[in-house]
Amino acid sequence: MSFYRKDQVRDYHRSTVRAALDGLDALSQPAAARVVEAWSVMWSSSEFSTLNDIPVSPSVPYSLIAHTNDVVRIGRSLAAAGAGLVSGTFDPELLIEILLVHDIDKMLLFAPKDRGVFPSDLSGKMAHGVVAGLVLNDLGFRDDVISIVTTHATDAPFHVSSIYGLITYYADMAAIDLVLLRCGGTPFYRR
Repeated sequence: MSFYRKDQVRDYHRSTVRAALDGLDALSQPAAARVVEAWSVMWSSSEFSTLNDIPVSPSVPYSLIAHTNDVVRIGRSLAAAGAGLVSGTFDPELLIEILLVHDIDKMLLFAPKDRGVFPSDLSGKMAHGVVAGLVLNDLGFRDDVISIVTTHATDAPFHVSSIYGLITYYADMAAIDLVLLRCGGTPFYRR
């Protein structure tokens, strides 16, 4: 795919991402390496020079890194609180992996321009989640991760029916709504 380039990743990208993301220590070494590589590929392919300058949304004063770390914390809390309600086997590592990469395509869907951040040309060609799914597939992520990431957005045509998808959706919405409330925006639960 021409919208991202794996050959542009440098050790600087990997070390910066590794230091910025919460929850990597809860993953196996191969899973953590996949997450770091996915973030590094997206960041190095983006127009953003600094990881902390990438917003979760052009109109929200909240970095993608801060949002992701909040989603990981909220998601882990939701999973712990609902542990008695979940039947069958639950893989906490799978959940954390999903939470860590759920919004990585925003690095390519937004671009800095003049004195702000705006939707990129790519954002008019592919929906949020789809871009990430293509990259995650290329990097060898499990189908469970890809399917939830590609369908987690509020405007997705459907959502995967799984406990991981449910937790990802509510952790994502809680994190963004709390920031919207703090900055005077309209939270999604009121739209």
